[in-house]
Amino acid sequence: MKEISRLIVFVTFLLAAISGNTASGKSKYSIQDSIQVELARATTVKDSIRLLYDLYDAVPRAKKYAYSKKLTEIAKRTNNEDIQLDLLRNNANLYLSSDSMLTVFENEARSMPPSDNQKATVLFIKLLNLATRTKMASAEQRRDIVQGLIEEYNASTDNDLYAQVERLYSLCVCISFFTEGGDMYNKYLGELEELMTKLPDDEGNAALKTMFFTRQAILSTMKNNHKKAIQADNRILDNLKILKKKYETMGRRYKDYDVSEYVCRLRLLNNFEGLPIQEVERNYARIMELAASNSDVMQDVKTNERAELFYLMAKKEYDKALTIMKRHPETMHDQRYRPFYMRFMITAAKETGDKDTHMQALQDYCDYLEECLAVETDSKTQELRIMYDVESLRRQSMELQRENLTLEKETNKNIIIGVSAVAILLVIFLICVTRMYYRQKNLISALAESENKLQAEKLSLISAKHEISDAYEEAENANRLKTQFIQNMRHEILTPLNAIVGFSQLIADSIPGEKREEMEKYTNIIAENNEILHTVVTDIIDIAQLETGEMKVSYRPVSLNEICINTITTVSRKVAQGVKMYFDAPKEDLILYTDRIRVEQVLTNFLNNAAKFTTKGSIVLSYAISNDKSNVILSVTDTGTGIPADKQEAIFERFVKLSPYSSGTGVGLHICRLIAGILHGSVKVDPTYTSGARFLFILPLKPPTDKNDTFA
Repeated sequence: MKEISRLIVFVTFLLAAISGNTASGKSKYSIQDSIQVELARATTVKDSIRLLYDLYDAVPRAKKYAYSKKLTEIAKRTNNEDIQLDLLRNNANLYLSSDSMLTVFENEARSMPPSDNQKATVLFIKLLNLATRTKMASAEQRRDIVQGLIEEYNASTDNDLYAQVERLYSLCVCISFFTEGGDMYNKYLGELEELMTKLPDDEGNAALKTMFFTRQAILSTMKNNHKKAIQADNRILDNLKILKKKYETMGRRYKDYDVSEYVCRLRLLNNFEGLPIQEVERNYARIMELAASNSDVMQDVKTNERAELFYLMAKKEYDKALTIMKRHPETMHDQRYRPFYMRFMITAAKETGDKDTHMQALQDYCDYLEECLAVETDSKTQELRIMYDVESLRRQSMELQRENLTLEKETNKNIIIGVSAVAILLVIFLICVTRMYYRQKNLISALAESENKLQAEKLSLISAKHEISDAYEEAENANRLKTQFIQNMRHEILTPLNAIVGFSQLIADSIPGEKREEMEKYTNIIAENNEILHTVVTDIIDIAQLETGEMKVSYRPVSLNEICINTITTVSRKVAQGVKMYFDAPKEDLILYTDRIRVEQVLTNFLNNAAKFTTKGSIVLSYAISNDKSNVILSVTDTGTGIPADKQEAIFERFVKLSPYSSGTGVGLHICRLIAGILHGSVKVDPTYTSGARFLFILPLKPPTDKNDTFA
């Protein structure tokens, strides 16, 4: 029954593959034409990018670079750095054999703004370029490169993760040209694997990790390290999921990783000895699905029959496996699969009783092992030579350091002798100077007595002049010191308050996650009280400047809509839950000649008061032109507690509060009236509104003619 079930699955997969491949072959160019038609009708940049990506994925390899250039131009205009980096990685894969093109792509990636994606892309392209250049270098040049990289790695102190990955990956790539199984290579490869797991899980690092784990999976498979190979291939599949999800989000319909997934799962089947039979079945079934939907996968499955062979060996159906291997004798000469086929041939021939094939396979495997021993011996020799050269350079470096240390000691000794001699001469000089000083001191004291008498007379003459000038300066200083005192008090009070808020936030951020919420609640309380103190200080200083006429007004054309929107945005965070605060904007904006800062200050005070006393309903900011077209009337209307009729004028007096238990100093509305006065306007409470409170701010439409005002 199992055989019949497998036969049905295989026939179904073949029929689906034939149908899928036929449809794919017929629509290859019609897909490109249909995308071109869609692209011509695209109306947004997002649609153009998506369709150009579809064309990039659908066209043959030779045409991809042309479409990538168009995509890059759009990405640069829209500042889409992720698309630019994605295209650079894809283009690097298209030009693996051209170190000049890889250098161009690397320089373009370096010019992008720094980010994890940008760093990963630069490193990805740089490593491809290094592999290409190392491959083209001579054996002697490769040894020089490896020696330089080992010295750089041993001397490095940089803690940057990407720099560490770059050094280790470069070492592994270069050493792999000499050996892929030596102790030195395995040491660096193990350290590199630890670093790879620390890289963030994003698109750029997914490509970088896939490149590393592919190399690790191939090497572990060749060394029959099934556990390591399976772990590496599973990580590759995880990274492919990240990339697939990214491209699905972007809407790319023709980008797929079927071939990459097929190669990965085929390698997993190759390591069937380390897999449970359920995993073998799952990977084999997935390969059949991929073959049914992808003509390239189908071609490889049908031509080489590797997936079928690995599956049969895992299922211990040795007679069928032996038949497949005899159908593909050319695989025995393929270095990638030769050792596996030899071992499979020995096992299958032995289990089926085919003695001739078993003996021939054993002989071939012995010959192969002799070749491997020769190659491994040469690799060990190359590795030992590199280690010897590196050790020689290290010894030379240490010898040079010892010579430098000896020279430094000798130099320090000479410096000490010189400094001592100078110190002795300096002491002698100081003794001479001291003796001369005391002799001069006696002469000076005699002259000082005469000079003191003259100075006393001089001082008595200019004393009267000083008294007059001091009185004048005291009057000037009093005014100046008052201004400085106000400014200094603002700075000396607000700076510590801001520091308290900043450091309290730092303390909250450093608390572990489970306690951070409670600490942030206290931090918010600190911030709110800081804002209250900030407002108190600012109000007191503003009153001082307004009442003494020191506050300057600067008129310029401003958008009244913009002012209203800004104040709503500033105050909206203070509104109670369930209260709606909004700006009821007119159809047309009004450009008003006034002082923007002072208008915003009055509106902010009105909105703060409304937010403080409104617990439900709404707070509305609006404005309209008066009936006589001479003024604009700004209003803040709330549904709060309201203001008694007998208090509607008193609340604009200094330090007046309706409730002794409410927050605030009682100077906010007084400041509003003073500011309205210097703007040639007025503020008041609308007595006709009884559903809460409505504050009115009236400003002239025509600019004032006061000579003390300034215009811009």
